[in-house]
Amino acid sequence: MFDKFNTLARYVSLLMLLVFALARGGWAAETALDQYVAKEDLNYSYRLYHTQKGIGFTAYFIEMTSQQWRSASEVDRTLWKHEVVLVIPQFGLDTTKTAILLIDGGSNRDTLITEVPDAVGAAAIATGAVIAEVRQVPNQPLVFADDAGRQRKEDEILGYSLDKALDTGDMTWAVHVAMTKAAVRAMDTVQQFAAEQGKQIDDFLVVGGSKRGWTTWLTAAVDPRVKAIVPISIDMLNLGEQFIHHWEAYGFFAPALKDYVEFDLPCRMQTAEGQALLQVVDPYSYRDRYTMPKLILSSTGDQFFVTDSSRFYYSDLIGPKWLRYTPNTDHKESDDTAIDALSWFDDILDGKTSPRITWAMEGEGIIRVTPTAQPKEVKLWQAYNPNARDFRLEAVGPIWTSQTLSPQADGSYVGTVDVPATGWRAFMVEVTFATAGTLEPDQVYSTGVQIIPDTLPYAGTACSGQYNRSLESPTQGSAESGVGLIRGWACEAKTVQVRIDGGDLQQVAYGTTREDTLETCGDTDNGFGYTFNWNRLGNGQ
Repeated sequence: MFDKFNTLARYVSLLMLLVFALARGGWAAETALDQYVAKEDLNYSYRLYHTQKGIGFTAYFIEMTSQQWRSASEVDRTLWKHEVVLVIPQFGLDTTKTAILLIDGGSNRDTLITEVPDAVGAAAIATGAVIAEVRQVPNQPLVFADDAGRQRKEDEILGYSLDKALDTGDMTWAVHVAMTKAAVRAMDTVQQFAAEQGKQIDDFLVVGGSKRGWTTWLTAAVDPRVKAIVPISIDMLNLGEQFIHHWEAYGFFAPALKDYVEFDLPCRMQTAEGQALLQVVDPYSYRDRYTMPKLILSSTGDQFFVTDSSRFYYSDLIGPKWLRYTPNTDHKESDDTAIDALSWFDDILDGKTSPRITWAMEGEGIIRVTPTAQPKEVKLWQAYNPNARDFRLEAVGPIWTSQTLSPQADGSYVGTVDVPATGWRAFMVEVTFATAGTLEPDQVYSTGVQIIPDTLPYAGTACSGQYNRSLESPTQGSAESGVGLIRGWACEAKTVQVRIDGGDLQQVAYGTTREDTLETCGDTDNGFGYTFNWNRLGNGQ
């Protein structure tokens, strides 16, 4: 009897494995991210702590423990706790079994929230969808045992954790795996709790910005319940290549990347160990899994990413995809960008396909755009920098201007810009489609940004020699004025070359600045540190 039972159990297990494999289709090989998210964690739990009754909706406030990440000997907070908010419409103008999940940040020291805006309830009623938010992704602040009591948050945590993953070879040190598991556990919680309220949820439209946008990509890579994604301000897929492009475009790593440059991550990602880590944390490694609709929202002036970053991944993405670069904005994007995306959300919930555009370059400075539906308006946007291949908003200001394009006989639109004699010009085409609903905003999409001439002023200099470093001066009279510090490491270094403000290379004496120099290089006579005063250099106030 027991033999028959064991045989049946084995067949059932194999069948479940087959079904799971078919659901994943031809996905990339399993990674440490897949394994970490799938691993059972008995610490997972949730509890309802507050209920808000609104007009036509009810908001439920839940405290969720998603997992244990690392041990108490490594970090002060091991059990990850999150606020999860569910807004369930009591009636709806529409019906759907797709929930909207917003992945958000926040501090674990904040007071638990107990109220959502009426506008969120109104959105739930209008769409008929459960709207959920998971906060504290990642948990923060975190104090690591070997980090001298420093309270790290946001990019500080990401940079530190990637450094530890490289140093130890333990890919689960990368906090991205825990952030992804938090989002997956949030979907579990939302489904289970909503079912208890009589609301069935089959899948999710997942939204997140910046680091949470990174998490949005990775969540879609590991969980088939993700029906569609909207990653915002995370123009970084194919990260290893992008780090090189960043330097070769600017001649320095922008200040926004300081928490990654602190650990020399851009250059270490070029090593075999770095490439192995990128197979786990870079969404580009999972590009064959992104068969779901994708709306990628970026800005032309993001301080983290080079303006033409989509060239490194967008054409390689499969399945339905939409792109929008918002001109004259930075990493924070703009309210209009989020509002305009709501019509795309509505199409996803209704099972409709939003209008799309395709484009092709027909020579330097010439782009042809073909829409799938009649657009309301088509604009050619462009910006010119005579001095640098740099279009960050903080560096050049709101310099993008537009002109309206007229259709060609075949319904396409052609934008043409002049190749500058000096400097660089960035350009793109933006297409607006009118929506059928009177209350729905227009849908706005764009091409990727092109930069001409397609040359890199610092080509071939990234991560070469003895880990050369460059910094740009802070804005005069700004809070950045004062003391600056260049940090890095190079085994068996005698001197290090430093370039300030694009000037001549300077030889700087070495000195140990990292606690792990012995572990990394084999002795302690390595590394460098160079501290200077901007005021003495004439760049301060």
